[in-house]
This record gives sequence, C-alpha cells and structure tokens, in this order.
Amino acid sequence: GSPCRSTLAHLWDARFTLALAFSVLFGTGCGAAYYSYEIVTATRVVEQARQGEAPDLAPYEFQLAESYLVKAREEGSSAEYLDAIELAGEARLAGEKAIAIARRRRQSRGDAP
Repeated sequence: GSPCRSTLAHLWDARFTLALAFSVLFGTGCGAAYYSYEIVTATRVVEQARQGEAPDLAPYEFQLAESYLVKAREEGSSAEYLDAIELAGEARLAGEKAIAIARRRRQSRGDAP
C-alpha cells in the first residue's frame, strides 16, 4: 500500500483504540471513580481558597471556581462524568489561581503568607 494509506490506517487504529479505551474506562464505573477523585480535589482547593481570603482578595477567580464546582457536581449527579471531570478540573485551576492572587495581595499589604 501507499504510505498515505498506511498512515491513515494507523491514525484510524489509534482513534479507534482511544475511543474504545474511553468507552471501557467510563462505561465500567471507572468514570465515577475518577470523577470522585477530581471533585474531592477541586473541593479541597476551593475550600483552601475560601480559608485564604480569596472571596475578598480574588473575588472573580474564587466565584469562577465555585461556579465550576457547582456545575461539576450537577454533571456528576447526572452521570455525565466526562463533563463533570473537566469542570472539576476547571474549578481546581480557578481555585489555585484565586489562592495565588490572594496570597500575593496579602503579602503586598504586609500580611503573613
């Protein structure tokens, strides 16, 4: 066969294998387990942001983190695990950003880290 056909066949095989892996992973309850891990991690980060004065010092980022977390929980409760995992990841990232901003703002006003 031609090199082009061979490359296309490999790409198709890779895409099929990836799709099969996702369907096995998320179709057998592993999606729920991974979602649980992600939502717990995101919840911890958002709570750390809350304790670190992020609601006052980084309100936009903190509110974004909370909003993503609420939506992630909604998607998880509907067994939409891929969406829930992605949203929990966004909540974690926004929470981490809120923590960093709050820390910088506390330091700039002379507070302890």
